Amino acid sequence: HSPRHSRLAAGRPAGVWRRGDPRSPPRGGPTGGAAARPGAAGPRPPLVAVDLAEAATRLRLPSVEEPLASAAEMGFALEQGGAPFELVVSWLGVARQLAAMGVNFCFGPVLDLGGPGSQRGEGECFGESPELVATAGAAAVDALSAAGLVACGQGFPGRGLGRGLGPGAEPATADDLEGRDGLPFAAAISHGLDVIQLATGLYPAWDPKEPAFRSQAVLSDRLREALGFDGVAVSPDLGIGFGDAADGAAALRSTAEGALAAGCDLLVVGDPEAQGALLDARHPFPGPDVAVRWREAAQRVTELRDDWLVPG
Repeated sequence: HSPRHSRLAAGRPAGVWRRGDPRSPPRGGPTGGAAARPGAAGPRPPLVAVDLAEAATRLRLPSVEEPLASAAEMGFALEQGGAPFELVVSWLGVARQLAAMGVNFCFGPVLDLGGPGSQRGEGECFGESPELVATAGAAAVDALSAAGLVACGQGFPGRGLGRGLGPGAEPATADDLEGRDGLPFAAAISHGLDVIQLATGLYPAWDPKEPAFRSQAVLSDRLREALGFDGVAVSPDLGIGFGDAADGAAALRSTAEGALAAGCDLLVVGDPEAQGALLDARHPFPGPDVAVRWREAAQRVTELRDDWLVPG
């Protein structure tokens, strides 16, 4: 077994996610990444995840001849008069097959808005209309939940329209973030969404200094207080660029500590070496304030796993 397998067996990460087709055997070792959680090993099964946005063009299932329809294709069908119920049925069939393969967690649906200037990949967003994305996202949450899969809405507060990332782009206003961009997340939360992944972007209207996943203004003030979300908050992949940094381990620990202190409960780390640097650190998150957050995060993740993964 690889170090990743050993850590998973010991219960140190909360789980793993597989990229592409979850049926495919790993090439050259395990694929995907790990989601680190506070706390020690326990009897609860790990989270086993796929990224639906990525899998849309790759996933092949036994009874499905074509790949899983992309979010854009699903959104287009709704625009053309399709019923949300039909979308639920479509997702439910796929979700049940994923569950049969041992998958219990989905990075998806994407709740960002698409359109010109979107920072999402082609086909990842349901559409440009907040109402359309809200309807489709809520239907996806219903279907995944009905199949017993944990849905993880991506990526709050909405990175799709490239807030100030390109030449001449304008950062979103507070009104945009609270109304237009916030509508799909509010709808999904009202349908029982238990997990939300934070965006990597900077949102000056709410916090001019810290990116969303490290911002208490975004996580506490907006996500938890304004939207009433009391579920698990997930970081973006903190391992991106790990090997390129001069002191990658120290930078990763600092980024992870900032994410945890701001309110993230699960830390996603895709690079195997980065996982080792974070999970094998003797004291990765020092300080009393972070210790309090550690316990709070552990409680949320434990409750999530008890609610979804423990029989009875």
